[in-house]
Order: sequence, then structure tokens, then C-alpha cells
Amino acid sequence: MREPYDIAIIGAGIVGAATALRLAQTFPSRSVIVLERRDGPGLETSSASSGVIHSGLHLPPDSWKARLAQRGRTLVLDACTRYGVCMRHCGMHVVVSPRDAPHLIGEVSALRELLRRARAQGVEASVISPWRVRRNEPAVRALLGIQIPDVTVIDVPTLVHALAADAAEHGVTFRYRTVVDGVSILHDPYALMTADGPIRARVVVNAAGLGATRIATLAGFSRHRVTLYRGEYYEVTDPALRDTVHGLVYPVYRPGSPGLGIHLTKTVDGRLLIGPNARPIARPEAINDDRTPPEAFFNAVHPFLPALRLEHLQFAHAGIRTKRDDGTPEPDFHIGLDREAPPFVNCIGIESPGITASLAIAERIAELLRPVLRNT
Repeated sequence: MREPYDIAIIGAGIVGAATALRLAQTFPSRSVIVLERRDGPGLETSSASSGVIHSGLHLPPDSWKARLAQRGRTLVLDACTRYGVCMRHCGMHVVVSPRDAPHLIGEVSALRELLRRARAQGVEASVISPWRVRRNEPAVRALLGIQIPDVTVIDVPTLVHALAADAAEHGVTFRYRTVVDGVSILHDPYALMTADGPIRARVVVNAAGLGATRIATLAGFSRHRVTLYRGEYYEVTDPALRDTVHGLVYPVYRPGSPGLGIHLTKTVDGRLLIGPNARPIARPEAINDDRTPPEAFFNAVHPFLPALRLEHLQFAHAGIRTKRDDGTPEPDFHIGLDREAPPFVNCIGIESPGITASLAIAERIAELLRPVLRNT
């Protein structure tokens, strides 16, 4: 394909791969290239995800996160069915643990807010008794709980590879091990500077994940700010306890928290993960520095998982989320056409529920570019 490309996408995580496919399908006459600094698709933030396809229960109902998660959930599950990606339909419980009895009024108030958000988004959710929690999750002890039956865990790496392969079949060019270290605006196209020379493109979509603010700054959009949070996971090694937990079990969420709290996730391959926490870090390279000891994870879940023993915990992996610094308690995604001539789309702060929302984000980007590409 001769340059300039019509569209260049920076980043081949799940959002970049999904966007490449969507743009190739929506604008079949346009040439698309994806530039990725890793050796393949989905090897950074996407690969560290627990794979939970969220209901939207925890999200502000009027946010882009909520709207895109609701639409994206359908698209992602349909894609998993189409590509044969492994899924586990397991449901979710949000519980008040016996340890929280002294703070029961506050816990119940927080549960009511979660129910309000669920109803505002049409999410099926119901309050259940301690006995019902125990019937559903025999190893869990709770004073009260919310049950959300329609929650699924998927195999994210397989989905990302399927999306990238489908995009390639639709004519998208993928160039791996390619770092963009400069963005220059020429008379018409952009020149994306790489070690192998410039790559010219008329439209740029910045879906670079952890590197998205760096790319935005190179392109002249210095207003975007994020805080990096490291999320670590431990795995439960005791087979008996692992097999007694069936789905997802969360503590009560406090709006404005950097994460959803350390919780239990049953993965598609039957492992039981505890995490993630949310520790601010200064740079992505700090992902493995000063690892959080297992005691912190044990203390977080033992109140509602009393059969857990500290020796059952083994470090699993860590990932990084980018949370926007926009001055609000619950920052939203930024997905915007920040420059129209030449067109430049920035995707900033694509954290949880980014996997759930990914295919809907791709739809949104296609909508933003439709009038632009019609006129170029």
C-alpha cells in the first residue's frame, strides 16, 4: 500500500484492533494502518485484564463509560460467539461482609446507590439475603448482598487476536515493534515519526493506551492528564476453595474510588483471582516495583471468604490503568475528534470498563470520522 495511508491507528490493544476492524468495514475504500510498539496485539493493558464484561452497575448512568459499556457488552459477547472465544456466564454478587456490621448504615446506603445506577441503566439487580448469598456462593459469608445475574468473563487475549486477524482480512496493515516518537503536521497528512522513518496518514486515531497522553502531547494536545494506577492480582492455589467459588464477588463500591475494590474473579479457565488493588505509580516501568504483599489481599477478602488462608495466595500478575485527571470524582472516557483539519482522534483514560466498551468505542470513533472522511 503506497503512502499516505488514509487512516493510521496508534495502538493494537483491544480498542485499536476493534477500531481498525470497524473503520475497515465502515470505509472499505480507505487504507488503514495500525502501529503498535509491542510484538503483537493486546500485549499491554488488554492482556492484564481479568476479562470481566461489566454490567455497568458501578458507573454513573449518564457517563460515556456507562453508555459505551451497555452497547459494548452486546457487541463483545456477539463477537466472542462469532469467533468462538471462550466465555463463562457466572454472574456477580456485591456483598456487605460481617466485618462491616458497625458501618451497616453506610454500607446499605452505598448498596442503594448501586441499585439506583443499575435501574437507571436497565441492569437486572436484586437485593438478596445472607442465606441466598450462601446458596449461590457457598464459600462466601455476607450480611446482605446484591445479585447481578447477567455478567460474563471472557478470554480477552483470544478476542484481541481474533479482531486483529479479522481486520487484517479486511485489508488493514499491522506494523508491530513500531514506536511513534514524533507527530508532525505536513500540508495535508500527518507524518508519524518512527525509527524506520516517517509514516504519513491523513487521519490519526490515538488508541495507544498507556502511551496515549504521550502521543497526544506529541500531536499538540498537552491538556490531557492521567494518573497511572497499578492493579495487582493474587491467585488462590487451594483447589477445594477455588472450586467452591462460582463467579464474581465484590465488596461494596464507593463512588470516587480509583477501583472497584479487591474482589474475587473466577476466570474462563477456572482460576480464582483476588484483586486488583489500585496503587498510584509514577511511570509504567514501575509495574513490578515494590510489590504489594499478599497480606493486603488476604485482609481485604477474608471477611467475606473466611475459608481463605494466607498460604493459599500466590502472585499472579499486574496491570496498569490510566485514570483521567479531569477534576471530577469519577472521570469519564475522553473519545474526541480533537482536531478536524487534519483529523486527529484521541482516546484518553480508557480504563475499566474499557474491555466491555471496546467495540462500542470503535463504533463511536467511526461516527466521529464519518463526516470527516466523507469530505476528504
